[in-house]
This record gives sequence, C-alpha cells and structure tokens, in this order.
Amino acid sequence: MKRSALMMLAAFVVLLGGCAQVILPSDPGAAGGPGLTALTVTPSGTSIPGVAQQQFAAKTGDGSTPAVTWSINGIAGGNVTFGTIDANGVYTAPEFPPTANSITISAVETSDTRKLGNATATLDNPVPQLTSVTPQSVPQAAFTITLTGLHFAQGAVAYMGTTALTTTYVSSTQLTASGTATSAQAGTQTITVHNPAPGASVSAGVNFIVQGGVAVAVTPTTAMVRTGNQQTFTATVTGALNLSVTWTVNGVPDGNSTIGTIAANGAYTAPLVLPTVNTVTVTATSVEDPTRSGSATITLENAIPVITSVTPTTLTANTQFELTVNGTGFTPGSIVNLGSTPLSTTFIAPTQLAAVGTPTLAQVGTAPVTVVNPDPGGSTSAPINVQVVGPNSNITVTVSPKTATLGAGNVQQFQATVTG
Repeated sequence: MKRSALMMLAAFVVLLGGCAQVILPSDPGAAGGPGLTALTVTPSGTSIPGVAQQQFAAKTGDGSTPAVTWSINGIAGGNVTFGTIDANGVYTAPEFPPTANSITISAVETSDTRKLGNATATLDNPVPQLTSVTPQSVPQAAFTITLTGLHFAQGAVAYMGTTALTTTYVSSTQLTASGTATSAQAGTQTITVHNPAPGASVSAGVNFIVQGGVAVAVTPTTAMVRTGNQQTFTATVTGALNLSVTWTVNGVPDGNSTIGTIAANGAYTAPLVLPTVNTVTVTATSVEDPTRSGSATITLENAIPVITSVTPTTLTANTQFELTVNGTGFTPGSIVNLGSTPLSTTFIAPTQLAAVGTPTLAQVGTAPVTVVNPDPGGSTSAPINVQVVGPNSNITVTVSPKTATLGAGNVQQFQATVTG
C-alpha cells in the first residue's frame, strides 16, 4: 500500500512539473518553453562597434512577426550605458562599451508576455575618425602634435606611418602625440589613430609633412624666348601639404621690365628690349618650405620685327628723306633697309624706328622697306613697299583716249603725253 502511494505521488510530481513548463515563460536565456510559440531573436552573437546601429527581429516558430517590446539587459528600451533599442528593433550602441561588454537583447510578445526570446551581442570600441593634425608639418626634431576628430577611446594610440607616437588621451575628440622626426622620415607621412580592443580599429589617415623632404621641379628647364613674347613654366611641389610657390626672375620677386616679369601662374613675359646679359633664371620657391626651390634658364633673343606702316610712302630720287617706320619687335640694333641699301637708323621705341637716306635714280619705282634685327635671334621683317619717283616730281603722263570700245580684229591708237 505504501509503495503504491509513493508511485502515485511521484507520477503527480512529474505531471505537475510538465504543466509548469507549459504555462511559465522561459528564463531570460532561453527561447521559450515546450508547448509555447517561442520567439527567436536575430541576429545573435554579433559584435557591434560604438555608435553603430543593428537591426534586430523577433519571430515565432511559424515565421510570423508579432508585436513585441524590447529591452536591453532587462531595461525596457535600454539606456546610455548598454545602448538603446526602439520599437522597431533598431539598436544603437553606446559610443564606448561598458566594462562588461556583453549584452542581452530581449523581445516579449505584447499580447502574451509568456512568449519571449533573447539574443546576445558584444559591444566594441567605435572606429576612430581623425579629421585634422596640428601643426601639419614639423622639422626633423622632437615634436608634439594635436589630433582632432571623433570616437577616440581611452588607450588610443597615434601612429606616424608605422611608428607609434607617445599619445595622451584628452577627450573622445582630441589627443596629443609626441615623437622625434628623423631624416629618413622626411617628406609626406600619414598620421592614424588606433583604438584598442575590444574591436580594435584604425582611422583613415591624414597627411603630415616632415620637413626636409619638400622638392620643387620647374618645367621646362630651359627655354628660348624672344623679346616681348611669353613662356609658361610649371612648378611641381612634392613632399608638402601646401603646393603653392612664389616666383622670381634673377632673384627679383615677380621680375621687372628689364629682365622680364613672371605671374603667379608661371607665365613669363620677356622684356621688350634685350638686357645686357641675355640669359635669365626663373625660380619657383616652396611656400611651405622656403629653403626648397626649382629653377629654369631662359635664353632671350631679339623679336622678329613686324612693320605695320611707313611714312612717307613716296620718296624722291637723289633727295634725302627721313622715314618713320611703325611696328613691333624693334630693338636698338635694328636696321631699316630700302631695297638692299641699309639706312641710317635711330631706335625710338620697340614700336618705332626713324631712318634717313637718299634713294638713287636706280631705285626709281617700287622699293621694299624692311627691318633687320641683329643677333641673337637675328631676323628680317616682311617688306612694305614705297614709291621712289624721279627728281622732277611734277612730271605727269597722260594717256588718251581714256576709254575705248573695240570690235574683234579692230585697232585703236593710244597716245601718251608727258608734261613737266
């Protein structure tokens, strides 16, 4: 009798335990008890960096998506320490993880609070964002720089290239770092910020200059420029953040009218008259490192002369004249020629010459006037014609009749009358 009673009591306890599993909600770490439509929360086991968002979803065993309420570590909607989650399951991580960086994300069905599900996640440090480095360049010596950005974690380390710098945490938006720049590091370096574990990550780099590596190259390196003409030079700066240059001609900033001028864009304009020494040097100097420069050598030559007008246009044989020649590209050594005869020439300006001479009877008729420029770059202008008349300028020739109409095979007599 006692044995039978004990067996019945044991069966009752088992039955009672089974019923408890059916009607009681799961513990926070389980998906739901037998007999319930338990919720599955996904994803689970993911790692989430600081300030990042993660979408979570809760589904029943049959794949439906019920309305649920969300909590983080048992706190409805979460908080600033563990992160927050909205009604749609969008979780936003805190900027930096708590000491215990594993969290539980729970969903409870709104219409039946016995139905719930959980997922876990690991919170990591955020990815640092480096926006600026001050100063942007340092000499080859001990230096200290200030780094500005976002999401710098405690223990963050600044690197110059692959070299770790001694780094001091100021705030999540500022670090200071110090080191010693060497000659081997001269030129452009990259500064990055490394956040430590959990979730160790590296920022994008910001360029940084170790002085002494700046170089300036000017192209072309040589040029021939005729007086009054232009030549554009290009300055290429490497190893510097500031790519600007200043220009000089023979050491004179921007040059002058004697040796030529150069504009900020590298356009050199030769002087209108050759200087005593017909070679000049244009130099581009780095604004960031004024000890670095590049140069080009220019050989200046006389311009090709161009005549636009001559006054007077009629000359008298055996009579001295003074000719005014207008145009461009004239030099103090320019010579005016009447035909093949050089005239006594006076330089007035690069645009005007005066010439004196006496034409001969042999030159009566049309005579070309040209201007010859001397070396370097000697050249001759295109001609402009003048008329040379005989000594008696009153002579005229009259032809009569002035007009005539002839039939085929007919003959017309013309008569020329010379007067004066």
